[in-house]
Amino acid sequence: MTRTGKRLPFCAAVVAMLLPATGCRSRDPSPQGVGTSSTRDAGALQAEGSSSLAPIDGLGTIYPQGAPPHPLAIRLCEALHALPLRRKAECCGGGAAPFLATECARVLGATLHAKTVELEEASVDRCASAMADALAGCDWVTPSAPPVPESCQQLLRGKLQRGSVCRSSLECAGDMHCEGVSPTKTGMCAPPGGEGAGCGTHVDVLATYVADRHLATSHPFCADHCSLAAHRCGPSPEAGAACRAHVNCARSQLCLEGRCSAAAPGGRGAPCGAVPCSDGLRCLEGKCAPGASSGESCTSDADCTTGGCVRGSDGRARCGPQCSASLDALRGGDGGITLRLPVAPRYDSGQR
Repeated sequence: MTRTGKRLPFCAAVVAMLLPATGCRSRDPSPQGVGTSSTRDAGALQAEGSSSLAPIDGLGTIYPQGAPPHPLAIRLCEALHALPLRRKAECCGGGAAPFLATECARVLGATLHAKTVELEEASVDRCASAMADALAGCDWVTPSAPPVPESCQQLLRGKLQRGSVCRSSLECAGDMHCEGVSPTKTGMCAPPGGEGAGCGTHVDVLATYVADRHLATSHPFCADHCSLAAHRCGPSPEAGAACRAHVNCARSQLCLEGRCSAAAPGGRGAPCGAVPCSDGLRCLEGKCAPGASSGESCTSDADCTTGGCVRGSDGRARCGPQCSASLDALRGGDGGITLRLPVAPRYDSGQR
């Protein structure tokens, strides 16, 4: 697996669905106050609790209901969320729930109407085209949402300056982030924090819905390093520092045998095991090799370039469409499977 993991966007989307569903009562549903400037810094705003005065709508979020639809928001959210579900339903059967696409359009539409970000129509066109290409056929299908192409990344350009009230770090210009933001509280645009500043605990609803996986580097909370153990900014760990996972080390380092290391991920043909392989490669018989294509043998989903690792009726595991979740690794001592195997995908005539 890579350090990022190819299916994290789906987990983030689940978080976005659950966290807004709070028991907050509706206040003024208008987005007033968003984008207005202040001479106070973000720390002062949090200390005074001013962000708690942000308008909260009936869904318990800081994004209003009832805002007029925005064409670009609808098109982008259709490509990111509705299209994958529709294509998966065509491959596997069943329906395509519209919740994610609807909420994405609501949140992004409110942001575009507030004019706190810029989104070019040409960028939406490129993203939609890339998504359509990535979802051709059925080999890509897994229980998780498909990886979003790079053409769909970093499409929003923030317009808010330092000290402006914000609902997402994507609204802040340059590398500033939205300090203090949550699904129910606005924050304030601020530059990356110094040692001791809080980090690693925020939830950015807009970034989740537009599937922006570069938020931590394009709008960092810390000038140097965010410790996800202490949730505080601090200096980057030096090579040799103790660690438990790659995130405990500097961005250019790996956690190897409990210590941060400057070793780079292995390229094609390089030894692997303790040292992971580069993106797009897997560890096969002790060496980094290309990921398995559809129909090739595999041992886990991480081996497959598309789809999942599915065990067939002959007992062999091969990469291919995986319509439902399977915990095949939890095979009993007698070889029995405790959960049902993935459902075979349905193909329309002419698709294969």
